[in-house]
Amino acid sequence: MALADLDEFVAYRRNETVARYQSWGVDYSLEQGKSLIDSQIGITFPTSDNWLQLGLRNRFDGHLVGDVAIHNLGESEASVEIGFTISKPYQGKGFAKEAVSEVMAYLKEHNIAKFVANTDARNEPSIALLNRLGF
Repeated sequence: MALADLDEFVAYRRNETVARYQSWGVDYSLEQGKSLIDSQIGITFPTSDNWLQLGLRNRFDGHLVGDVAIHNLGESEASVEIGFTISKPYQGKGFAKEAVSEVMAYLKEHNIAKFVANTDARNEPSIALLNRLGF
């Protein structure tokens, strides 16, 4: 992600439907978004116990539709946690499945062997997606 994504990024994080199952609230600020985006500059893979946020764009209109997060669990170099967030208008359209599948395939090519994901037990669409992805 880049600072040019800040407004779209913060907008979907502030959406009540999106924030409901996440670790942030609808009061997610522009400052928080800028800080997160700034913290990602130059990172190609997260160091132990850190995250990398990858922005997802709609290939047709260029809008930021969400993000996939990679968390280096620090247990071993071959173990990561995957997270994903999709903007409300783009939910249920296959963006998360395509993005997470591609990120996992890329990571497997780079010797990541263990993937974990956590979701709120009430988040049935995410649970269904994780099941389809083999979690």
